[in-house]
Amino acid sequence: MPIITADGLPINDSLQREGIFGMQASRAAHQDIRPLEFALLNLMPNKQPTELQFARLLGHTPLQVNLTLLRAQSHVSKNESSEHLHKYYLTLDEVRNRFFDGLIVTGAPVEHLAWQDVDYWTELRGIFDWSVTRAFVTIGICWGAQALLQHFHGIEKYRLPRKLFGIFLHRVPTSQLFCPIVQGLDDCFSVPVSRHTEIRREHVETCTSLDILSESEESGLFLLREKNGRRLYIFNHPEYDADTLQEEYERDAAAYVLRPESVPNPCPPLHYDRCNVWRSNGRTLYHNIINDIYQRTPYRLEDIGERTTIEERSPQASV
Repeated sequence: MPIITADGLPINDSLQREGIFGMQASRAAHQDIRPLEFALLNLMPNKQPTELQFARLLGHTPLQVNLTLLRAQSHVSKNESSEHLHKYYLTLDEVRNRFFDGLIVTGAPVEHLAWQDVDYWTELRGIFDWSVTRAFVTIGICWGAQALLQHFHGIEKYRLPRKLFGIFLHRVPTSQLFCPIVQGLDDCFSVPVSRHTEIRREHVETCTSLDILSESEESGLFLLREKNGRRLYIFNHPEYDADTLQEEYERDAAAYVLRPESVPNPCPPLHYDRCNVWRSNGRTLYHNIINDIYQRTPYRLEDIGERTTIEERSPQASV
C-alpha cells in the first residue's frame, strides 16, 4: 500500500521512478480506508533528501501511511528554500489539535551544543510534551533519540573522542528475539552510524522502563524501546542512502579546509564501500514498526489521548 504525500511535493517524482508505492493526497481522499497518520519532524538542514529517505521506508509497508511534514518554527533554515518549507511543512501550532499514529523526530547537526544552546530546544521540548497525548508512538533518530531520552528520562549524551562514522555490525540480544520490532532482522546486520556523541549502556540499564533491542560491539547502542511501546530510540541510520556517508565525509572535509583551526580533520567512514548492505534490514525494521503500530493504535485517532497512562503524564526531566 502507498505512502501518501502532498500533491506536488518534489520527492514524488523520485518515489515514482524508484517504484515506491506512492499516492498523492487528492487521490487518497477517495479511498475508503483509514491510513496511518505519520508526522515527520524534519530537523535536518537539507530537508528533501531526508523526506525521500523516510518516505521510501514508510512506503515499503502493506498499509497506507499519510505523511505530514513538520518543522521547528523557532529555527530559520539556511539550506532549504522558504518556499518549500511554507508550501509543504507545518508547525506545531498548525497541528496542535490533530492526532498521529506515529511521530518521527530526525537527527540534527547540533550534537556539539548543550541542550539549552540549541535555538529550538524549548520548542522541541514542547513538541515532546504534546506528543505524549497526540502521537501513539514517537520515534527518535540519532540526536532526536538522544533528545527524547534526555527529556523523558534525564539520560545524558557524551561526546566521543572522534566521530563514530561508518558501517557497523549489530545484533539483537537473545532476550529480545521475539520482540515484534526486530522480527525478521538478520542475526548480524549492518547499519550506518554517523554521530559525535553516545548514550552509555550503564545509564540505560538503570532505567527499568527501557529495553535494549539492538546494539553493536563496536559502535554501542542502536535501538531502545519503552516497555509500553510508546517511544522508540534509534541512534543510527538505517534510512541512509548508499552514498550518504560519502557525502557527509566530503562535507566535513570541505569544512576542515575552510576552518582547520576549529573543525577536526575527518576520517573516511569505516567498513564502507558505497554499497548499500543495510537496505533490506532497514525496510524490515520499519515494516515491523508500522505493523506494530497498526496492531495497537486506536482506530479512532481521537482515542489516542485516552490511551495515555499515568506514568506517561508524569513531570518531565529538566535541563
